[in-house]
Amino acid sequence: MIQAFWGNLALRVGTALVALPALLAAFFLGPPALGVGLVALAAGIGLFEFFGLMRARSVRPLRRTGLVLAGAMFLDVTYPQWYGAPFWPLAALLLLIVTLRRGADLAQAVPAAATTLLGATYLGALGGTIAALRILHPVADGAWRIVLLLAIIMVGDALAFFGWPPGSRPGRAWRAPSAGSWAGWRGRSPCVPSACRSCPLPMP
Repeated sequence: MIQAFWGNLALRVGTALVALPALLAAFFLGPPALGVGLVALAAGIGLFEFFGLMRARSVRPLRRTGLVLAGAMFLDVTYPQWYGAPFWPLAALLLLIVTLRRGADLAQAVPAAATTLLGATYLGALGGTIAALRILHPVADGAWRIVLLLAIIMVGDALAFFGWPPGSRPGRAWRAPSAGSWAGWRGRSPCVPSACRSCPLPMP
């Protein structure tokens, strides 16, 4: 457990030492198009990782169709009205045509199409939103917006990794406080026993 924790920590620190200077140089010294391209590359990698996870669960997403949809969504969010037509009807039509052409059973085709649309929408729109931060006016402040977002994400990830909020373990995902912790908080917060018992969070 301890060896895995330190190994994970070393990997994170090493990646930050190598990647952060390169990213900062690209965002601050490079043109805005370079920053947009880096965000698009990261979103594309994330999309293929998502599709890989789905294939591991026996769902076969439409990879090429998903890449096209994600790219169109990315451009639609980054550069609004770049093609002058509503995107969603075109996306739904493309997805429907590809799904029907596969000729697979509906029990497989529907989850595949839904997974494709979910990944393309989530990563395409999220990536487009981040890329738009780089090119919003004033463009000179775009790099600082990206750095602020990265700093917030990294601080949150570091706090979670080292065991914050209280009750979580270092290097582990956060879990809801134990029943004893809830009991200790009842006298100091408006949380009453009945509300704690009905809380949807799992209590070990």
